[in-house]
Amino acid sequence: MEETVKKTLFPGLLLSALLLVFGPPAARASTAPDETPEAFMARVQARLKGGDLAGYLEAFLPEIRSDERTRLDTFFERFKMDSVSLRLAGRTAGETGEPRLYLQAFYQSAHTVMMESWMLKLDRSEEGWVIAHKEVIGNLTTLYKIRMPSERFERARRVEIAHKDIRLSFRDAAVFYDNLPDFETALIVVGKGTVRFSPSDAGEKHQMELLYKKDHLEDTVEHLFVRCSSSFFADSVKIERAEGGPAVSPAEQARAAAVFARGYPRSFTIESSIDGAPLSFLPHRATRPFSNSRPARPAS
Repeated sequence: MEETVKKTLFPGLLLSALLLVFGPPAARASTAPDETPEAFMARVQARLKGGDLAGYLEAFLPEIRSDERTRLDTFFERFKMDSVSLRLAGRTAGETGEPRLYLQAFYQSAHTVMMESWMLKLDRSEEGWVIAHKEVIGNLTTLYKIRMPSERFERARRVEIAHKDIRLSFRDAAVFYDNLPDFETALIVVGKGTVRFSPSDAGEKHQMELLYKKDHLEDTVEHLFVRCSSSFFADSVKIERAEGGPAVSPAEQARAAAVFARGYPRSFTIESSIDGAPLSFLPHRATRPFSNSRPARPAS
């Protein structure tokens, strides 16, 4: 079961209504004596779908409505989410037999998904079912909708990337940034580059000298896809912009799109249970950042 809810803001109110999605607001209807908890929850979701926030809150006991209203304000105002999808995940019975419904909530914006798991305890009132208690289970999970190429790309005179024993350098390359507005977590470089591996560990260096008769390896690369933390990006990625050089070509944009499509599902992603699209975790500083760099030819 899944419904998508849109919200709209009016001046002077934090969250005065949810945007109507598919048709007019759901009509109020009293609970039938034999209505199932699942049918009740479907009606609650229909009120959200129809933009009937007051009707949605009326499904809660009066003493907990304010808390639920505050939670909605937090997501839509503080975190800037613009929609929420609810999905029923299961049902159990409490010690006294009262129904307990388990739901997944997916708050979304253009760039972000925030996921929560809920447990709702239902009671019977004179009018029918009512939500007597809401508990958020576990931690809030934040994932990101990374898209590349985004609208941010440029020609670079020089690109230098260093990570422990690996150094990459490009000259006159096309550089593509991700679509996240507040921090950097992905980078694609298209152009002629070199990669140099020189182990700092004495044992590894000795093994390399035995195998290759030299203390480092060097080769050429045609592109690079990097997933990394913002701190790594700031400290270890150096980009010198090209002033007045040639624009990034459509062919380079197409190459970047192909590199992203091939590499992104394999780097810090999970599949969304809503629409099957890949959602991304943010890499941490200690995580190895390089992915999908391909030698142009075997080393000589």
